[in-house]
Amino acid sequence: MTRSVVTVVNVRPLIGISTYARAGERPCFSVPCTYVDAVVAAGGIPVLLPPVACAATVLEGLGGLLLPGGGDVTHCAAQALFPGLHGEPSGSPT
Repeated sequence: MTRSVVTVVNVRPLIGISTYARAGERPCFSVPCTYVDAVVAAGGIPVLLPPVACAATVLEGLGGLLLPGGGDVTHCAAQALFPGLHGEPSGSPT
């Protein structure tokens, strides 16, 4: 009996989305659905990234990275963490 090997080529890019911790009765990592929906609408596959050190190992396999956030996430801070990062700072016209 011969087995066939099928290689699946993913044409849609994997887009990492950083999440944040939420406290409560059941602590969890979270991100608003609008970010996930926007990645899907743009043709990407969302990959939710919890704020843990091992999440950085996933970055090489991603086609993009979305860092949702408020004043605590600045373009300069993101550039310092990810020197190869490209994109528009928050508040820039698109």
